[in-house]
Amino acid sequence: MGQLGRIATIFFFCASGTSCGIFPGGEPEEVVDRSLSPVPISEASVETMGLAGARELSPEALDGRLTNNLDAGAATLLDTRVFNFAYDSSQILEKYNAAIEAHTRYLIKNPNAKVSLEGHTDERGSREYNLALGERRAQSLQRRLSLLGVPESQVSVITYGEERPIDLMHNEAAYAINRRVEIVYR
Repeated sequence: MGQLGRIATIFFFCASGTSCGIFPGGEPEEVVDRSLSPVPISEASVETMGLAGARELSPEALDGRLTNNLDAGAATLLDTRVFNFAYDSSQILEKYNAAIEAHTRYLIKNPNAKVSLEGHTDERGSREYNLALGERRAQSLQRRLSLLGVPESQVSVITYGEERPIDLMHNEAAYAINRRVEIVYR
């Protein structure tokens, strides 16, 4: 067996957990695979941190326009970019009214700003039903923005249904987090 073959054999035994005598102490360390461990996500952090961080603009990325046009309290409300929904519902929860009004004021004061409303559902129901429900949720938010004075040209709607969950668990807490509309500034 050549040099390369011996190295491959030693590597195989060491990687498989077999004691190979190369490591001090003779015993290999226990290997724990943490790659599949779920990441805990609280509903509060999802609501306030915006969820799709890499796909959306933060207030800092908007060159300070949020703080120049609105008071500090409204800028905090603009950080709410995820709006959760009750099971099988497209009705906007009352707790989001202030945040929706803050986004409305911002969009009206900044006519070049555009948003995409991304509708999502939990995994329950057929794919087709969930796509339609995600769209109804996004359209519900679009209607609210329109009624408050945001021009339709600034708002687009897209649905992902169950295709982009935040939490991959199969329980009520995960379902509640996954039922949402995200506002993504473009």
